[in-house]
Amino acid sequence: MSEVHGAGELPPESAGTGQSSQLSRVLRTFTEPAAVFRELAQKPSWVVALLVLVGASIVVQAVIVPRLDMEATIRQTLQERQHGTVNEQEVEKTARTAGRVGKITMLLSPLLVPVAFLLVAGVYSLGLRVLGSETPYVAVYSTCLHAALPASVVSNLLLAVIALQRDSFAAQELESLLKSNLAAWLPPDTAKPLLALAGALDVFTVWQWVLLVLGLEIVGRVSRGKAVALVAVVWGGWIGIKVLAAAVS
Repeated sequence: MSEVHGAGELPPESAGTGQSSQLSRVLRTFTEPAAVFRELAQKPSWVVALLVLVGASIVVQAVIVPRLDMEATIRQTLQERQHGTVNEQEVEKTARTAGRVGKITMLLSPLLVPVAFLLVAGVYSLGLRVLGSETPYVAVYSTCLHAALPASVVSNLLLAVIALQRDSFAAQELESLLKSNLAAWLPPDTAKPLLALAGALDVFTVWQWVLLVLGLEIVGRVSRGKAVALVAVVWGGWIGIKVLAAAVS
């Protein structure tokens, strides 16, 4: 595949890459990712990988949304903004509105998965070009999807299992239900910027980083050092934005 496609274009799947072959790649991403990335470098595939990621997101949302306590969420938010003093009528009124909007947003969030990966792949595709690689966009998109698969699927399923054990919880508790990052072990009164930074130090995020470096190295045909630098710059920028947003909120 020699034609370079834009960030919004994905060509038809290769005729030699059937659904069973794509499913095999998805499964082997857990056990032999290097082999999968070598295959993606020759024949990119993304449909089944994307469906699995969207499916995992739907499963966890189906468990979380019915258990989300919007009144507790709003009350906690108002307490933080008003330094502990809240009006219960304001809580009930705001919770009714936020409950409808929030739950609809969460239910629709799986649909944002394809868009998010289109954007992420666009960033990495541009980064690879800066490093001298001419890898087609679709190959980078396929790489990003498969690199995210193991960590995303496992973390979403674990989160669903843990959430099933709770009758209800506030939205603020979601980030600490799965004790996979440092923020989940810090006290709730920790400064928000520090919580945002600690939240980025997550077992599943590191897993994704490692696979992404491996994938970009193989598919992008760049050195490991360049792949590490590219992932570090992109993720470092994203973490910096989160910390800054937490500081001004």
